[in-house]
Amino acid sequence: MGKMPLIQNRKELRSVLSSALEKNNEDDELDFRKKIKTYVIESNFPEVNASSVKGFFQIEDTEDQSLKILKANLSAKNSLRFYLDISDKRFWKLHSLYDSVATEDVIKKLVEQNYSRLDYLWFSSNLLEKYMGFGKQTGFGLRFKNKFSPNGNDEEIKDMTMRIWGGGTKDVIDNLRTNDRLVKGISLSSIGVNHSVEGGFTKENISNSGKFTVVTGNSVDSHFTIVEKIKQDYSEKIRQIEEQRISVEKNGAGLKFKGSSLFIDFDKPLEDIQSFTDKLISATNPFRLAGTKQYLDNNHARVFALDLHSNDLLNLEITPNWMSIALGHNSCGNVVMRLLTNIQTHLTSQVKLMSAENERII
Repeated sequence: MGKMPLIQNRKELRSVLSSALEKNNEDDELDFRKKIKTYVIESNFPEVNASSVKGFFQIEDTEDQSLKILKANLSAKNSLRFYLDISDKRFWKLHSLYDSVATEDVIKKLVEQNYSRLDYLWFSSNLLEKYMGFGKQTGFGLRFKNKFSPNGNDEEIKDMTMRIWGGGTKDVIDNLRTNDRLVKGISLSSIGVNHSVEGGFTKENISNSGKFTVVTGNSVDSHFTIVEKIKQDYSEKIRQIEEQRISVEKNGAGLKFKGSSLFIDFDKPLEDIQSFTDKLISATNPFRLAGTKQYLDNNHARVFALDLHSNDLLNLEITPNWMSIALGHNSCGNVVMRLLTNIQTHLTSQVKLMSAENERII
């Protein structure tokens, strides 16, 4: 496996990626192995330095303080280098020219360690559908796997996977939703967008975990632009969520509580609260939560949970129709996006994220 060229600044980064884009246009556009891939990663590091990441990884400096080299030492003979843009310290951009298998192995080891303080971006189906409007629609992927309905219920959709390339994809999605049995499984896992800027375009494949793959195109600036636009929109959603974190402050001689719970509306009542709760706090992917539970009755559970990506605390209450999420005053709001996206993927695509004032956030 070839190595990515060494760079020292953004001019060299742009030159390397532009050159890769020109070479890729000579290949089959459906060959994703050599494509430019950018992964946006949510970070909870106050500062980024050589000791920020652990395990197999090192961070090396360049001439630009906000541009780093991430070195992954997966074995004595296998050292990979990636370009790491930390100009936004909350949302890193990691650029790769390696094949998807090698890159995603690195990303998995980097992000999914307990207390990594890193997480994927979690684009809910609703957000992906919104982002289809950032360019011309070129396709979509659906992925739904029911983890929460009782095994004996043969009427429920259990597993649904679909990928469609071509124009008019929004109409196809809308038509699928007219089927009462299929509608709960219409959970987008990826979208295709042809995005243009002055002087060029890129055709992008965007996954619900924050991966952007350039399928073809002639402008690396188009790629940079759509990644930034979507990152900014996602960042605003996180800001709205974290504004609701629960905190206490002094108010004269007393105390004043700030913030409120958020709510995930299930749309259709849960069939088995105990099974749902157990899977939610099983300390495994994709939810990455551990915790203790208390059943107030058969239809009401209270959970004290630990977010394993950041070691933040959150409190959950679960009923057949909704789940409330109360974040601690320093808790990372990305856990809410993780819960929403994975409940859409594994329960029903029709769930909604609501504020305490019953206003829809997503």
